[in-house]
Amino acid sequence: MPLAETTLEKEAALLKGRTELCLEIFRGIVSGAREAHGGGIVHRDLKPSNVLFMDRSLRNPLIADFGICFVKGTSDEERLTNADETVGAKFFMAPEQERGRVTEVHETADIYALGKLLHFMLSQRYLFRESLSEAFEEVETNADPKLVIVRDEILARTIVLDPSQRLQTTDQLLKVIDRIQQNVGETRGVARGSSGLTNSPLFPTEEVPEKVRGAYYRAVTALDQDRLVGIKTYFDHCRGEFTGTWSRLREAIERQPGQAPDTSRELIRAQTNATGLTLAMARADAWKLFHDFKGLLEFIMRSSEGQSGYVAVHAVPHVLAGFLYMAAAVAALRFQSWEILARLLRSKFEWYYQSGRPIYDFGFELSYFFHSEALQRKANVSHDLFREEMLQAEILDLLWLSAEELLDTYLQTHLLMCLRGAQQVQLGEDAHMFADFGRFYEYRVIPLLDRMHNNREFALGVCKAFDESPDDWFARLNDRLKIVKSNFWSPGPFLWESLSSYEPR
Repeated sequence: MPLAETTLEKEAALLKGRTELCLEIFRGIVSGAREAHGGGIVHRDLKPSNVLFMDRSLRNPLIADFGICFVKGTSDEERLTNADETVGAKFFMAPEQERGRVTEVHETADIYALGKLLHFMLSQRYLFRESLSEAFEEVETNADPKLVIVRDEILARTIVLDPSQRLQTTDQLLKVIDRIQQNVGETRGVARGSSGLTNSPLFPTEEVPEKVRGAYYRAVTALDQDRLVGIKTYFDHCRGEFTGTWSRLREAIERQPGQAPDTSRELIRAQTNATGLTLAMARADAWKLFHDFKGLLEFIMRSSEGQSGYVAVHAVPHVLAGFLYMAAAVAALRFQSWEILARLLRSKFEWYYQSGRPIYDFGFELSYFFHSEALQRKANVSHDLFREEMLQAEILDLLWLSAEELLDTYLQTHLLMCLRGAQQVQLGEDAHMFADFGRFYEYRVIPLLDRMHNNREFALGVCKAFDESPDDWFARLNDRLKIVKSNFWSPGPFLWESLSSYEPR
């Protein structure tokens, strides 16, 4: 078996105050319990220390330690525990396990424990028996009304004394989770004591304002259920959403090129579905969707072709395309989604530059992404805007990052892009980089290199984008840093703060 890096118990502090993240991880745990139940196995010992993760991206939780599980159909002679024996974790076991004298343990015992597990994830506290009135403090529900929904829709239907009154199967529980996740974007105004759930469509109507997190969780749910056809339709919806928004904005600023930067921000913030879908694709490492994602960015860039008037105005969509590219890359590094990161750094995108003939460039060197006329053809202005938009509280929450951690991850991602450009130079190819000159502050990027040096599995993931072994990658690192510095950094300020070489510590 592979070695897990961490457990839910060890990562509990990360979950405090992050309801959507807890629901996402919880759904994976429930899916694991469903697999066990499908094999006739009741775990009987679900608790935080028995939920494992292969890495700190916390993707794909694994249920471990089936040492005291109940296997249906086991004869009394083959049982390892007696009918009157109490087994299970003190704060999580179902009442029927606690009392003993149960010859047949049903799946509902795990349903009870799963409810207790979710409560612990959300509150970092143990819930005594079925005291749901004490599940959350008033200050917690006031700060996050979604906790009321979780209490009423999940906890009140799992943490129940009578097994017959609980949700009876993990399939039923998963449907409740999916329904909540698909509505999390609209729960801020929910009154206390009301679940506020609606049967919203996959794509909200204009009367229902969308949030990035709502789009994200709809996509995550569809990906988890392997509904790839529906997700591909989602990309078509994003094209239509972009076309309608940009048509309105372009008409408003057609003769005002000075409004291009502000309009770029407005266009990005209006594309909540595209942003949510981008983050979900990266979070799930859904590489099968990359072709559709790439097609969306190329569609956005083509919208500027064949247009007359101010170039800065027509270049506004390029800023949106660059933002989605960087958002995908930052999320891929954050969640260790190595297939998506590799495709972002190794794929060429089609663009035209008013020529009518297609041009193909790697994303990290594409001028429409990082050298847009809408932002005065300045890479540092583009990167400042991209970072500013990613620092929105909603996106930080979905990435599980603080503002400072986002800046670290962004610059680490951008450094990898520059190193890919340097690799192309070493291979005898042209590489046009639009780096955020000089801002690879050592204290922000060295932790990435240290982690790669000390964690080979992590290094293997990063190096997939370079098609090299970690040993070869580090052997060439300092030469590539020299190429980056000489070719890309020399015109920029703050050069003294940049990383010029790396030695393992």
